[in-house]
Amino acid sequence: MTTQLDCIIKVGGSALTYKTEGNQEVKKDALRTVAKIMTLCMVKHMKCILVHGAGSFGHGSAKQWGLNLGWKGNQKDPDYPEPLNRVKMGFCITHREVLLLNQMLARELTEHGVQALAQSPVSTWETDYGIVVKHSAEVLARQVELGFIPLLHGDTVFDRSWGCHVLSGDTIVEVLSSAMSVKRVIYLTDVCGVYDKPPEIGRFLHDIGLGVQ
Repeated sequence: MTTQLDCIIKVGGSALTYKTEGNQEVKKDALRTVAKIMTLCMVKHMKCILVHGAGSFGHGSAKQWGLNLGWKGNQKDPDYPEPLNRVKMGFCITHREVLLLNQMLARELTEHGVQALAQSPVSTWETDYGIVVKHSAEVLARQVELGFIPLLHGDTVFDRSWGCHVLSGDTIVEVLSSAMSVKRVIYLTDVCGVYDKPPEIGRFLHDIGLGVQ
């Protein structure tokens, strides 16, 4: 992979949405802030990929439908194949919901003049037992070279062993950082720093050590 990225920017789902149960509401100011940041990246001719989490547009549905078990994992249920159809429907509904958030952000970006190319991992990424075995790094590299900013999101994807799985935005960033040459990864969150647990109960980390195996 010869393309060198200036950065991969990951926007947390909680930074974009109000993550309250049963409520799918986007933070409009946050959309505008992300758009302004990406406008600066375009002006500076930076090569970037933008990834965002699902927030309230997906997390609740993924949990409700048991997507991390996949439809094959739900065969253990005595009422199978009813859970099979239920999980497949949940797969579709959750995908639809995260697409909605993705399109909202894509609209905001393009209205600010950012050449953001929205795309869903569902058709290009695959996992096996939850581990990514297929990704779109080469396609994304070509898009970046053409001057676009690929816009990806956490999504439902097909899993070779479980049937389906939830691919998080953080996993996308991790895989792309390994598959491509990336100068830096930037996280945009709704809290001021990194905590060892959720901020309301966690401890602020002033220093983070990197272990070497």
